[in-house]
Formats: sequence, C-alpha cells, structure tokens
Amino acid sequence: MMKKLIQLAGVSAAAVLLLAGCQFVQAGDTESENETVDRDAAESLSVDIDLGVGELDISPGSKNWLDGQFQYNHSKLKPVVSYKLKGTQGDLDLSQKQKKFNIGFSKENETKWDLQLNKEVPTELSVETGVSDSHLDLRGMNLEDLDVDTGVGDVTLDLSGDWNESLNVKIDSGVGNTTIYIPKEVGVKIRADKGVGDIHVEDLIVKGDRTYVNKAYEDGADVVMDIDADLGVGDIEIVSK
Repeated sequence: MMKKLIQLAGVSAAAVLLLAGCQFVQAGDTESENETVDRDAAESLSVDIDLGVGELDISPGSKNWLDGQFQYNHSKLKPVVSYKLKGTQGDLDLSQKQKKFNIGFSKENETKWDLQLNKEVPTELSVETGVSDSHLDLRGMNLEDLDVDTGVGDVTLDLSGDWNESLNVKIDSGVGNTTIYIPKEVGVKIRADKGVGDIHVEDLIVKGDRTYVNKAYEDGADVVMDIDADLGVGDIEIVSK
C-alpha cells in the first residue's frame, strides 16, 4: 500500500509540475499540413507516435503507410514525420518539432493530429502522449504489439471487431479517464493495476484480484488479446462490443 501511495504521489506531482510549469506563448494563426508516407516494399512496420501537447486521433484505412492531417498554431508544435526502410521492416516516426515542451496546453495553443494507418501490414504500434486527449480506433488493424503511454488526458481505445492473431497490449496512463472497447468473439484477459479511481466492466468474469476475462477466453479461444493496464488517477471503463 505504501508503495502505491508513493507512486500516486509521484504521478500527481508530475502532473502538477507539467501543467504549472508551462510557459504560455503567443499563439499564431492555425496552420494545416497533410503528410503521406507512400507504401513501399516493407513487409512489416514499426510505428512510433510521440505527441507532447494536443489532440490525437488514429484510425485504420490508409492504402499508404500513413495519411495524416496536422493542425497547429505555433512553430514548436510543427509535426516531424520520418520514415526509413530497414531490410524488410519500415520504421515510421511521428513527433513534434520541440519534444521538451515549455508551451502550455490551452485553447490558445492548438494542436490536432488526425492519422490514418495501414491496416493490412503487420504493425508494432507505440503511442506516447504528454498532455493530450487520445482517440485510438484500431479495429481491423494487423497489430503485432501495442504500447500506449499517456501522461495527462482522457484515452479512448477501440480494440473491438475481428482479430486473426493474438495480441499483447500494454497501457500506462498517468492522470485521466480510460475507456477500452474489447471484442466479444476474441479471448480477452485484462490485468488492471489501478491507483485512484473506479473500474467499470461489462460482461466480464472476475479472475482474482483485478484480473478479468471474457467468455471467449474462458471457453479457450485460439486468438487471445492480453491487456496489461497500469493506471494512475482516473476511472477505467471496459466495454464489450
């Protein structure tokens, strides 16, 4: 218990320092950019998305490796997109021009990333955000590994639908509410290490302390989604659909 209290104190202190220590700058006119990373000979992708400040939307549907729309109103919030083909794997990285921020998150400082990723190629996806509300619609993607690490802000993660391969998911959230949509027909096991807040689950079976499985998992499903959620301050809702 003492260890958990120390961890939560650290999370809360980090959030306060992140918000209180920000220096607000004069926002300019909102600029919009479109970025496309063309599909090449890569047989798999490693996608690393690092958004310090702003709103993030991710969905499948691109015939390329990436189709992105970016809005920002300060030069330090400008997106940086890089791609390299290493052997048979493509490495796609998205970040902001200044990775260490002293820019406050406010209505005056606006950033929004709307990203469409390819859903066909096997993909390892890593998403890291600082101060951001994130909406991650990953239904139908060919994911091999998923890592979501958020600081301050709400997260909606949609993993429902059909999955042909098993998947490991790691979620590490600091401060904010988290909603996870899971599939009914795929076996799902969730371990939720929760700090301050409530856990709301739907149509799940409790298996020990803060471990939940769905009926498909209990019945021995061949395809399994293993979710490890480490959440600091905020509620978590898990919904089957």
